[in-house]
Amino acid sequence: NIERHIQTMRSKGRPVFQAVRENSEDAREWQSGTFVAPTLIELDDFAELQKEVFGPVLHVVRYNRNQLPELIEQINASGYGLTLGVHTRIDETIAQVTGSAHVGNLYVNRNMVGAVVGVQPFGGEGLSGTGPKAGGPLYLYRLLANRPESALAVTLARQDAEYPVDAQLKAALTQPLNALREWAANRPELQALCTQYGELAQAGTQRLLP
Repeated sequence: NIERHIQTMRSKGRPVFQAVRENSEDAREWQSGTFVAPTLIELDDFAELQKEVFGPVLHVVRYNRNQLPELIEQINASGYGLTLGVHTRIDETIAQVTGSAHVGNLYVNRNMVGAVVGVQPFGGEGLSGTGPKAGGPLYLYRLLANRPESALAVTLARQDAEYPVDAQLKAALTQPLNALREWAANRPELQALCTQYGELAQAGTQRLLP
């Protein structure tokens, strides 16, 4: 529970900063669903984090430059390694981080979000995922020691139109989306997004790999 985690950190005396809820229009949305305000928590030590917190929560740990190797070791020892980003103009720092961090995705001098699972490379390491690049038609080839040289090109060249969509399977896979669309009956913007997603979804599509 994200709210419980925030309260636990607050009870430990950690500085907690949250966005102020000022807009009355937004307040109605917050009351009708589940909403966690964007939160920043200052920690004394990385070891205070025992697990991943999936939500709008940013933990900040201050450290001296000479403590960077120790911090990376702590992160690696945690067993979690989804995504890591580093912003620096110092080439030695980039080499140090990229050479020692154990994560599924590592970004240098760019944002850390935006990868679409099943379309672009994405995935974690250790407790954060089963492999570095999960999902998509290329995933199977990462598990093969030997494969046809033309396998990737042939797979990408195939058109979904060659294989009929399994309507029964698609109906089953899109049940949660349809439930969300019904729930959003009084929220036209969200309902429109659901409809758009349903039109673009590949649920029920078959793709044969050579």
